[in-house]
Amino acid sequence: MTRQQPLLAALKGSGVLSALSAALLAAPPCPEVAPDEKGLPDASSLAVAEAELHVFRALGALAASIAPGEGPCGATELLAAPDVQRLRWAALEQMGGAAAAAGVGGGGGGSGACGGAGAPLLQLLQPHVIRYQKGMGGCLLHPYACILTAALHAPAWWLSGCQAGATPSENAARLAAAKKLLPPLRRLPPLAASCARAACAEVKAELRGLTAAASATAGPSGSAGAGRTMGATSAEVRGLYASVAEQLSNLALTVESVSADGSLPDLVETFGWALQAAAAVVVVEGAGAAAGGGGGGRGGDGDGGSGGWRAQDELGLLVSLAKLARRQAEVQGGDATPPYSTSVRVCMSPVASHVQHERDSGAAAPFAEAAAAVREAAALASVTALPILGRVIARSLGSSSIAEDCSACIAVATHCLAAAVQLLPPADLLALQPQRTLAQLGVMLQRALGLQRPGAGQGSCGGGLGGREEGDCAQDEQHLAAVFHKVAGEVAEVLMHMAGDEQLVGVVAGWLRGEAAEAVPQHGPAGRQPQPQEQSQSCGGLDARALAAALRHWDAAAADEVIRLHGAAAAAAAGAEGEGGRGGSRRRTVIAAAAAASADGAVAPLLVAARAAIARRPATLLWGLQDGGVGGLPSWPPRCLRLCGNPGCRSFAGASEAALPLRKCSGCKAVRYCGAGCQRQHWQEGGHKAACAQLRAAMEAARGGD
Repeated sequence: MTRQQPLLAALKGSGVLSALSAALLAAPPCPEVAPDEKGLPDASSLAVAEAELHVFRALGALAASIAPGEGPCGATELLAAPDVQRLRWAALEQMGGAAAAAGVGGGGGGSGACGGAGAPLLQLLQPHVIRYQKGMGGCLLHPYACILTAALHAPAWWLSGCQAGATPSENAARLAAAKKLLPPLRRLPPLAASCARAACAEVKAELRGLTAAASATAGPSGSAGAGRTMGATSAEVRGLYASVAEQLSNLALTVESVSADGSLPDLVETFGWALQAAAAVVVVEGAGAAAGGGGGGRGGDGDGGSGGWRAQDELGLLVSLAKLARRQAEVQGGDATPPYSTSVRVCMSPVASHVQHERDSGAAAPFAEAAAAVREAAALASVTALPILGRVIARSLGSSSIAEDCSACIAVATHCLAAAVQLLPPADLLALQPQRTLAQLGVMLQRALGLQRPGAGQGSCGGGLGGREEGDCAQDEQHLAAVFHKVAGEVAEVLMHMAGDEQLVGVVAGWLRGEAAEAVPQHGPAGRQPQPQEQSQSCGGLDARALAAALRHWDAAAADEVIRLHGAAAAAAAGAEGEGGRGGSRRRTVIAAAAAASADGAVAPLLVAARAAIARRPATLLWGLQDGGVGGLPSWPPRCLRLCGNPGCRSFAGASEAALPLRKCSGCKAVRYCGAGCQRQHWQEGGHKAACAQLRAAMEAARGGD
């Protein structure tokens, strides 16, 4: 950073960046051409496009050079210079304007030399110019990535640093630095929505082109040739897809952070396009594996048009994303981390808070469909991520310490569990075996106590961060302590909300009493038997006292709530034990407890205690989605984002996969399959044979299910 400051000062003093920006803005417009023009552009157009590319790359590199401790100076001041600012945001306006003029729903850029408002377009946004530009492959993804990075990376960097643990003055300084880099705030939400729509459309247009090319080159056996083509092309465009998806997430973060609540329609649309672009990235990266495994191509292009987020047409891409993530985790030696699960989580939380605010103010009616789409996407992400994250946590339990990246995994798992509890019907929730996740999180929080440094305060946490400077280590410890404190509170809140639901309170009472702790099976990826260490440490059942002990160091109030719930569950079972008789097999005890839990009034003490605990705690963002899910109406009747219960499912047919005739397992009635083949595979290789009976007992105790 010390060596960089003189260069930044010289660059600022020379005024060269402002002069280049002003020159590009004043460049003559490209001559009018037909949309399907195939002729070679004139030399001046190609030269200006090359200059624009270099300038936007330089602006992007400058934005990436902003470092902690810099303050709102240096690179930030250079990017906020008037002419530079005009160029950065004029480029985004032209992206959205050109797409609107072309009626974008499937990519392709503008149809002429001007944007929607008649302003001259940058040469980088002219399809017939880009077609002949070196290294761009004839598509707009490359210039889109450069423009988005130049405009969005720096303000998003400042906004992402606004954290709950920072002082008000620090957050105010970061917000002020971000606003210096933004256009007038009233223009930002509609600009964000149009740009996100254009960028996502181009990503999906390229994806459709890759799919068509793969299909055309498939050999007689079907998918082998397609897999090779998709794999090769994915390696070439992977960076562009990822960059565009990342910057769309930055765009959504920026709008959410600085815009008023009145921008909700544009905000929801921006999040929708950002999420779809992220999904498309993973679809491209995983298409080779899917084709190689015998998966069919997806029918239809799912084109959403320019009228916002049409969930019935668009959300099927997320189903493909979920299936590819699950299959990748099943591959021996494959990456067990769900791709973009964190991006999905980040996308969902802010929208949840805005939707809840609008609902409370009575202004949410026009956005009901978009809000339902957000709930569906959040639920799907949770259903996909939880089993995969469970394996990551189980693997970490066998190590001697908890790495910092595992703390992030714990936080994501907690959030996904909370979303699942809030959004899923009882059958889908119980199929995830949430008691296992609660128990795993408790063990991880208990293990985290060993990471404290000797003499560290109650709010500090070590982390096996040897080799770090003392100040950095202390800062990391404080960060981890804050993460684990939040996780502890959310774990208790999850348990409260399940116990406070009339359909789930019976089975939760059994978990709290530990009656099914020995009966819940453990299983790994399809075809692999669990190792002894996994069986002992993946926490198949829930020990309420152990969970409370694990929470106490990080959040004593959360631990007290768990103890109160455990006491209420024990009180509810006191009369049932006498009726069930003494002695007998464990099976008889479990059946008697389930029957007692199902009896009217038998779980009343636990239900009352849970609802009282919920009332005592302040409302949090986790529970901002109050409509749909457990205890309410279905999130989307009919729900269009249900997954086949077999992690190895290879069906990718249909425009949105909503038409797949998913049928419940006749035994547990908690898991759905798209066909008999998937059901047989999951029964024989995926562990459902061992889990079916326990899921059926849980469903009966819950007295619910759909």
